[in-house]
Amino acid sequence: MIGLGGENLVRYACIMHGPFDTAGRGGLGAVMGSKNLKAVAVRGRTMPPIANPEGIKKMASWLKENMQLVKPLTEFGTGAAMPRYEKVGNLPIRNFRDGGFPDVENISAQTIKEKVRVGMEGCFACPVRCKKIVEFQEPYSVDRAYGDPSMRPSPL
Repeated sequence: MIGLGGENLVRYACIMHGPFDTAGRGGLGAVMGSKNLKAVAVRGRTMPPIANPEGIKKMASWLKENMQLVKPLTEFGTGAAMPRYEKVGNLPIRNFRDGGFPDVENISAQTIKEKVRVGMEGCFACPVRCKKIVEFQEPYSVDRAYGDPSMRPSPL
């Protein structure tokens, strides 16, 4: 489903799928809005038949072996390149008003993994699993049930 951003064709509008998961790249919400499509609802209890199940398995295997981009995202999430982006001035600080953030190493995905991350989670059927589940007590208590960016209980 889309919200007001998608309806008003905001170029970075997202599509929400479920209360916590977002297709947030490429302005797909604006694409749906341009077609006056506000939501897609599906109902049923069985999966539709796959026309070529062996072809799907073959393609999934190829993607797993050849999509080198997925591994670092799976390990660190989508913020893995923050330090590199900060060095070249391409870190979206204050909606790209600023590009520099000298303390970026303190909040990088690698630092989060070392210090506070207890797991990773992802959207349904997504191979990336980029959501960080965190837990810590100092400087304030953050429970793993509410510590990931989606603010929902973790399945771990």
